[in-house]
Amino acid sequence: MKKLNKVIGSAALIASAIVMTSAHADSGFYIGASAGNASISGEPSTSIDFDSDDTGYKVFGGFKFTLLAIEASYVDFGKPEQNNISVELSGYDLFGLVNIGIGPVDLFGKVGVFSWDSDLTNGASVNEDGTDPVYGIGAGLSFGSISVRAEYEYFDISDFDTVEMISVGASLTF
Repeated sequence: MKKLNKVIGSAALIASAIVMTSAHADSGFYIGASAGNASISGEPSTSIDFDSDDTGYKVFGGFKFTLLAIEASYVDFGKPEQNNISVELSGYDLFGLVNIGIGPVDLFGKVGVFSWDSDLTNGASVNEDGTDPVYGIGAGLSFGSISVRAEYEYFDISDFDTVEMISVGASLTF
């Protein structure tokens, strides 16, 4: 009898884990927005020592397949300033995401490309642009079709030492 109880208990545990994972793993189109701390440091092409941050934001949309997703967004890093130097950086990115669901929580990793444009102002204005890799990790919490998420993104832009954003936001799945 004890053995049967262990088998039934194990089966119930596995079944509930599967139900919890599939219950939150809704697929479909989604849109959202995030805001947070955008940090930029270094400007090797002009040899200016720059390290500042500002409030950045992004608007995004994508399509989630149960474990995978594709996401595009517009990102604006605000206008970090330091010692009469300012940098404006913005652009569009495209990501592939891998989602792991644990109950109502989604953990995700993402890899993609970022097409950007920057304006550095230090008396004169220097405009640069390019396309570089971007990486990120994050977590989301779902409440039906509404999700809140927090994430860290690293933009591997060769014209800067460090470009990163830590943000929180919300999305709506259709």
